[in-house]
Amino acid sequence: MRLDRSREGEGKACLMSVSGARVGVEVSRSHPLTGAGLVACVLLCGPVFAVAETRSLPLTKVQQPSAISAEMAAKAAPYLGFRPSTVIGWHPSAPGLLVRRREGEGDQLHWVAAPGAKPVVTPDVTPDSRQREVAVPQSQLGSAGESGGTRAAMLARYPGARISADGRFAFALTKRGPEPQRLVRVDLSSGDEQSLTSQLKFEVAEFAISTSADRIAFTTIEAEGMALRFLSLSSLKELPRPALVPGEITHLQWAVDVANHSTIRKPTSSSPRPPLLAFSLSSARAPRDVYTYDVQANQVMRWTNGASPALGPFAFAEPTLIRWKTADGLEKTGVLFTPDAAKFSGKRPVVVVVGAVAAAVKRGGFLGAYHYLVNELGVAVLCTSMQSGRGGLDALRDWSSQQPLLDATKMLLIGGEEGSTTDSLTASERLVMNTPNTDAAFLRFFLSVEASLSNTK
Repeated sequence: MRLDRSREGEGKACLMSVSGARVGVEVSRSHPLTGAGLVACVLLCGPVFAVAETRSLPLTKVQQPSAISAEMAAKAAPYLGFRPSTVIGWHPSAPGLLVRRREGEGDQLHWVAAPGAKPVVTPDVTPDSRQREVAVPQSQLGSAGESGGTRAAMLARYPGARISADGRFAFALTKRGPEPQRLVRVDLSSGDEQSLTSQLKFEVAEFAISTSADRIAFTTIEAEGMALRFLSLSSLKELPRPALVPGEITHLQWAVDVANHSTIRKPTSSSPRPPLLAFSLSSARAPRDVYTYDVQANQVMRWTNGASPALGPFAFAEPTLIRWKTADGLEKTGVLFTPDAAKFSGKRPVVVVVGAVAAAVKRGGFLGAYHYLVNELGVAVLCTSMQSGRGGLDALRDWSSQQPLLDATKMLLIGGEEGSTTDSLTASERLVMNTPNTDAAFLRFFLSVEASLSNTK
């Protein structure tokens, strides 16, 4: 750890470098930047704020890692070998999909011609925009002088709305008060709003419309992950859905036909098969891959394989949904990954993850390279949200101390979106660091976590 002492002092901002990352820290007057008074966290997802509770959570100093050994690099290599893929769209002039896939130290655009085909780097191709429902032109929405307001004014209340093919209705996501986010249909003539998912007690995350399939595909965030659901576009009734493993489902993209690439509004008469829905799916045991769902055949096809060859699906700890309450009675939930008890005995240190990574994992997504902490370091990983400030941190610490497998005296809090943990927390309790984005940065990160937890008192 290197300190820039040009601004060192009580109540002033200092800069330090942890594992080569430049970090800004506000120093508390009650805990100047010396000795055990410094409370620091290692960041898992960022750039974000990582917040530590100074009075309740253990005072944990981030340790400068030693040199990366060849043995450690070899042990970590399988956890850095995942190649997740995300749907971008359908290829505009050839069969197949365009996906964003990790290649080397970053993501690149690839073309996948068919399920299981080798992804080919295609940097200069734009997805086929015809595959999406597009908004009716502004000229068809009415003039500003119309009595009662215009359809354009109605749509302004529904960001991201999709317009039906006949221009009569808009479909959008809305959230009213404490209720979960709903999918609604808005009559553009009267302004009447009809909830299409009020029978479901889950939040709707995303939707996509296909006129030719007569379907609205949408995803809901449920207790053990996300679900892919369908409504009939004509009857608005829910339709059967494919059986998928619980996971995080994103990037819904309709297409009529892989070969012909007809538009969704005017499918060609020669189209040999019904519309396909492309989507991205990650689960507790698999990184994000690209799939399609054939409506007529009720068949799901996997197009990409981002797994690490050295790690099978059963190499990863199965997550457990946990619940606890804060002092004011609010129920909190999290997803807990615990090490193999046969390999790691006794109570295990805890890394608490909040922020973007935790949100994805809570929706059923993949923990990714951070499985190294569980499998190789014997660290329990708990993914949760932390909007309730000190009370939430205190309750989590108390809950962890009562668990037979967790060591609440060895705990790191990692991540957190800026502003998501602001209740009673001061600038002196915040740390900003860039997330690891290269293999070398991940290796230094792993060493920092190991050193920090082994030195927690």
